[in-house]
Amino acid sequence: MDKKLRGDVLDTGQEKTWCPGCPNYTILDAVKLSLNNLFKKGFKRNDFSIVSGIGCHGKIFDYLNLSGVYSLHGRPLPTAMGIRLGNPNLKVIAFEGDGDAYSEGMSHFIHAGRYNFDMTLIVHNNQSFSLTT
Repeated sequence: MDKKLRGDVLDTGQEKTWCPGCPNYTILDAVKLSLNNLFKKGFKRNDFSIVSGIGCHGKIFDYLNLSGVYSLHGRPLPTAMGIRLGNPNLKVIAFEGDGDAYSEGMSHFIHAGRYNFDMTLIVHNNQSFSLTT
């Protein structure tokens, strides 16, 4: 992908520590591309906040130059809801692993749907509990 599309304004310069071939690279590129398209429409970096859990997927927080927070395992959604309640003008993007979303955080996943908060959840599904430390 060429530099203009990769979203260098979002790049933190941190070395990527994901395994070669990991689909998290594709998710990162897609998020950067999507955000850059929103920036072209007038959105600013300060309009966004990100929340990630722990595990391999959570490293995405280190690779996006946006404000946000690491959350506890299984708790990115309630954290994202709290951020959204605190500042309804923020566009909140939560990143969870499949273990975060569908095991540890299943009750939060259900309640997020019930309350229908205006936020984005991206689930990194590697079909296993990996690096949850």
